Amino acid sequence: MNTDAENFKNTFLPMGRQMFAEAIRILGNAADAEDAVQDVYTKLWERRNDLENVKNRHAYVLMMVRNRCLTIAGSIHRQSAELNEAVARAVSRIRPEIAFIPHRGDLHGDHKETAGAAMVALRPIEQPQLKALYAYETLSETEWNTPSADNAFLPNHWIALGEEDLKKKLEAFCCYQTQVRPFPHPRSPEAVTALARLRGSTVGECAAESFMVLRQVERGQGAV
Repeated sequence: MNTDAENFKNTFLPMGRQMFAEAIRILGNAADAEDAVQDVYTKLWERRNDLENVKNRHAYVLMMVRNRCLTIAGSIHRQSAELNEAVARAVSRIRPEIAFIPHRGDLHGDHKETAGAAMVALRPIEQPQLKALYAYETLSETEWNTPSADNAFLPNHWIALGEEDLKKKLEAFCCYQTQVRPFPHPRSPEAVTALARLRGSTVGECAAESFMVLRQVERGQGAV
């Protein structure tokens, strides 16, 4: 029996729930909190031979959790600022009239960050030429997040697809070979086709792409 491992398990694993609660209190995100707790466990294991001299291990562990969470929070803030700047530069260069962005309610954190950065960059005062802003759905992301009003994808704009359009869409999808999975995974050609057929049937078409309208501006003849 590995005595070090047994002692470590008996001493520190029972603290896991409180460690996670403290991490999520600071970070507000379960995935980031899990990463923080795992990082602290790794550090504790590396320092296990020095922990005998720690009088209050409970307080010591929570202090490690707080410090790690603050480091992660700072890194997230820097990454968000860099993404905001990069998206803002691209928008200023392109000055789009129509824009499509990820759905903010997607499961993937990068989709949320990108959607937030795009909304900041595409504010109407700074981009008055923008006529329409849409959110698109992503299979294996949009439908897999926690079901709630904030995360729901509610399509209210459709673009009909012909059979040749759908064929080209599938060909383009299959170019991302590392992302394609066998059915019934949602990232499969069959699932992509099924969603296109479903969205099309909603509006009396053979196939369609659906979007959420985030902003749509129609200007009269006298508008500047």
